[in-house]
Amino acid sequence: MLAREMGVGRPDIAGTPDVGLVDVNNAPASALAKLPGVDDALATRIVEARAQVGGFSSVEDLGIALDLAGNLVEDLRDVTVFLPR
Repeated sequence: MLAREMGVGRPDIAGTPDVGLVDVNNAPASALAKLPGVDDALATRIVEARAQVGGFSSVEDLGIALDLAGNLVEDLRDVTVFLPR
């Protein structure tokens, strides 16, 4: 809860600490599109899918839900967090 209150993973919110992470469950598509291997179309798919499933629990969960390539999942591992919605 503290990470969420501090805005960890939300580079789209002014004044939040930049710790090099993006919160996949709460960040907008524009922030997701800055992740390695994520373009605007995939960022939109992520936002749509998380709305349908209520968020993701891990990068593996995200990869399975969106049928992402294994190398993309690995590229996202160190730059994403999955805080509760």
